[in-house]
Amino acid sequence: MKHFNPEIGIQNILVHQILDALHSDVLLAVSSHTNKEQGSFFESKSFREGNCFKVEEHSLPDLYRICHEVIEALDFHEPIDFYLSGDSDINANSFESEIEGDPDLIEINSALFNLMTEDELKFVIGHEIGHLINHDMLVTSLINFAYPDEDTIPVFIDVRRKILNHVAEFAADRYGYLANHNLEACISALYKLASGIDLQKLEVSIPALIENNEQHLRFFLEENGEMFGNHPVNPLRVQALYVYSTAKRQKEIDECICSFINCTSHKLFDPLKARYTAAAGMLMAQVDGKVSKREMAAIYKRMGEDCLFPEEEWNDLKKSDLNKVLDESIQQMLETYGLRANESMMRYALEIMLADGTISQKEIDFVYKLGDSLLLTPSETTTLITEAMRDNYLPKMNV
Repeated sequence: MKHFNPEIGIQNILVHQILDALHSDVLLAVSSHTNKEQGSFFESKSFREGNCFKVEEHSLPDLYRICHEVIEALDFHEPIDFYLSGDSDINANSFESEIEGDPDLIEINSALFNLMTEDELKFVIGHEIGHLINHDMLVTSLINFAYPDEDTIPVFIDVRRKILNHVAEFAADRYGYLANHNLEACISALYKLASGIDLQKLEVSIPALIENNEQHLRFFLEENGEMFGNHPVNPLRVQALYVYSTAKRQKEIDECICSFINCTSHKLFDPLKARYTAAAGMLMAQVDGKVSKREMAAIYKRMGEDCLFPEEEWNDLKKSDLNKVLDESIQQMLETYGLRANESMMRYALEIMLADGTISQKEIDFVYKLGDSLLLTPSETTTLITEAMRDNYLPKMNV
């Protein structure tokens, strides 16, 4: 059996991007002062203790054995309390304890338990333990703490959150596979979760599902099928499981997941806008003779709304003639989005102009020149400058 590192490289990158943007060390310090007794985990634990069947060796010996065989297979050493609920949803859930040393919680719904074979159960339980191993709830809880209203989450964080949610499911499936090393059982579990159908009773051929998966995969990867629900679509998960079972190198696993992310993220990112953001932002920042850290941070932040790796994108782009890149991107943006885009494009340039708290005549001259390129009249450009200064200008104080 092949035991590669269960982690998926891009997951760690996304986690660090989000945690850095959130200043997670500060958020964790603040959130640690909240009343844990009233936290969501405490409520979840209380409900399961009061309304579910706790999986213990003396009361549910077979399920207890299955759960602990998975724990042993994944070499997981943190305590977990398992519960069997009467919920009719075919699902399972994991909850990470908010207090170090206290048991985490995994709930297995009775509908799922009644439908799954032993190896299928091991896949589902391994999947949920994978979420605990990777601390997937940490990022979610910090985002929810900082932005209780989902509509207020900054774009830079939100697009990464959506991608990370999918990558986390792929990674958890990896742990599910390691829990049983049975590809057919993993895939049948996925389809049972999705359909609620007893595949064995219908004599569904899992090898045939695997063989036919390629045509379903093609619909999503080549025909732009919609892929952004709460979980990745099954054809992608089936293909990932197949790669987990056949890969000879860790790199094959990472490349598989990255290829899926590249295909799914095109609906979240706009590479054309990222090029304009980089070129206009850097030329704007350079006008006064120096680029401040605030200006660079603002450029990266806005680029990060439209590409996954803004620093890499900038390192590639800075080798080019930025004036030429700017002219080309303006033309392409206006052709693609029409004149309705020109004001937002100008507002971005003004955001960079004001980022360092100073305004020079050279910067104002550049703004009017950019306005001409954006097909804005001098009067329209003046109005946008005035609005930006009234709303966002905080002069730098020289003390």
